[in-house]
Amino acid sequence: MDKELDQIIHYYLTDYDNNEALNNMGLYSGRSGVLLFQALSYVVDANPKTEIAIANNLRNIQLLLKKKSTVSSSFANGVAGVSWLITYLNEIDLIEAPQNILDEADRYLEDSLKSLLENDDLDLLHGAIGISLYFLKRNNTQIISNVIDKLWTCCHKKNNLIYWERYDKYREADYVVDLGLAHGISGILYFLNKCIVHNIKPDRCKLMLENGLNFLFSKEQSLEKNNCFFANYYLVKDLNKEITSTQFSRLAWCYGDLGILTTLYPLMNTYDEKKKIELMLLDTAKRVTDDLTLIEDLGLCHGSSGVSLLFYELYLLSNNAKFLDISDFWLKKSISYFNLENRAQKHGFLEGNLGLGILLLNRKHKKLNSIYFSKWKEILFLK
Repeated sequence: MDKELDQIIHYYLTDYDNNEALNNMGLYSGRSGVLLFQALSYVVDANPKTEIAIANNLRNIQLLLKKKSTVSSSFANGVAGVSWLITYLNEIDLIEAPQNILDEADRYLEDSLKSLLENDDLDLLHGAIGISLYFLKRNNTQIISNVIDKLWTCCHKKNNLIYWERYDKYREADYVVDLGLAHGISGILYFLNKCIVHNIKPDRCKLMLENGLNFLFSKEQSLEKNNCFFANYYLVKDLNKEITSTQFSRLAWCYGDLGILTTLYPLMNTYDEKKKIELMLLDTAKRVTDDLTLIEDLGLCHGSSGVSLLFYELYLLSNNAKFLDISDFWLKKSISYFNLENRAQKHGFLEGNLGLGILLLNRKHKKLNSIYFSKWKEILFLK
């Protein structure tokens, strides 16, 4: 593990500058993800070379931010994610946030958010909810209140169930009800819980959260029949049929049981509720073969590093050693995939070697799981 981590640290302090695929400001695919890794590396080892690399990278990110024609607003790879990271690094006293840049980001993102909300684009990675996480970080309660109102007016209510639709232009060219963390209901529930913690319209948020949870559990499948508890999504036109189609979902952060249940676990209020989710997660942990996981790479998004990181987070939350054991299994699997010389391997935060680096740092250094420093995990919606 140490050998691989040393190789990754060396690459993302020096060699990454020659990788054209990383020469964008994105949090998930570009320089901002690298900046996070550099920053966490510096937290655990205050190496002067790392400090220089951070300063150089931050300077380049600011230059990229000024190229208006190539800038997006998204949390994943746009202004919201970059600005969230800069704010976080300022909070842990690692950099001094350039206030003029954040003020400009606020204005740009507020306009973008209005447009996304008008189009009912609630996506966590690329849409309104992702941008809203930045405004939560900035404590802009008025903007967040408006987003909560929009979530209420555009949700679909039936008895004690609430859900949200989205248009899937990539796979279905139709409206779907997405259950996943990255693009669906689980991500919205994560956001609502954050609003409750910040005491922004808590009563309305609690109602949506509780009824959203009811909807998710109403769609729970038979594990024996389907090898998973939750589908990826349902077509809206099929949703109200007496028997909706069942489907298999992968083991991953972005979609499927692990991402959904890891999001739900901290939201449970009673022992019995938490125990139910924990038992479902222990069943999920038994899925280790290729056909039951669909894992083919080391990425955080839908690869082995993400699975290892989530199970490790569950271990920290529950103190159940079984989660630590399965996290170790997927950590070893991730290391077996790792090869910096393989040109086919990606290098970004969400889908590449950088994600493995984050995992290795997190596992090696308990400091990164402390209350003060662990908020970096909000980038993956784990806090």
